[in-house]
Amino acid sequence: MRKKKSLPLIFLCLIIALSLPVAFTSSLRSYGAAFFSGLFTEPQKKLSSDEITRRQIERLKNQNSLLKEKLVQVVEKLKASELFKAQKEALGKMELQRRRAELIRLLQLEHDGIHGNIVYRPVTSWNSGFWVDIGQETNERLGYTAVGKNSPVLYDGYLIGIVEQVTKKQARIRLITDPDLFVAVRAQRNGSLLAKGEIHGSDTAFSCRGATILRGQGFNYDFSDSEGNAIDLRSHDPFIIKANDVLITTGLDGIFPSGLPVAKVKEITPLKEGDYVYALTAEPLTSLDVLQAVFILPPAEAIPPA
Repeated sequence: MRKKKSLPLIFLCLIIALSLPVAFTSSLRSYGAAFFSGLFTEPQKKLSSDEITRRQIERLKNQNSLLKEKLVQVVEKLKASELFKAQKEALGKMELQRRRAELIRLLQLEHDGIHGNIVYRPVTSWNSGFWVDIGQETNERLGYTAVGKNSPVLYDGYLIGIVEQVTKKQARIRLITDPDLFVAVRAQRNGSLLAKGEIHGSDTAFSCRGATILRGQGFNYDFSDSEGNAIDLRSHDPFIIKANDVLITTGLDGIFPSGLPVAKVKEITPLKEGDYVYALTAEPLTSLDVLQAVFILPPAEAIPPA
């Protein structure tokens, strides 16, 4: 009799479970993976005060050695940085002081960045995000916030996402192919910065593996700014947005630092009568399907403006 009475309850639970939104169940699985991954590590033995002191001294020696190495490498990094190379041509054509300050800020962030390995990437939300193996413990070990909420995430020098959550041992990354992540960008062509707008993942990117098309909206150049005078939407000299233009961050979203390359324009939607902005499709500058490790910058607020 008890089995018969429990059947409706079991059936009701199954119905409720099947009715939960995909986004909720995916997030629940991600939280579960982050939580249980720490349960399978061996428990640490209690250490004596002398052993703790010895390990702290050893760690400080290692950190001091690493700092010395970084000081030697910093000049070479300024010359060889991928971010610096990507912007070198623009540096000579635009306002030098402002562009130098922007590049120095990016280099500061890059210098304090850290690599993280991907430990979990749900197939059902492949282009939405994943978890990496660095978290708050990493910040405590380094002595500064290397990975925090809103930390930009790069691969091969290109922006691919943002940190949206940091736990003790891990961090969750939201990819630019997620339809709910909007990035403020502008077109870059031959060192000139033109139309401004924003891009986000396509509607199918949340659950479809390999769906890496980005949608762009609101692209125009209606108002003069520090890069030049306003340009008419239908101007032919120059076109304010064209296929193969590189899209870089503007910083206008208040999250990402300006100057990070993100995507390449694939196709422009033809203007209709009365349109005052362009819409477009774009694709990330690097493949997001084969990622194994990423490079995470400190959140922009962690380093004061130059």
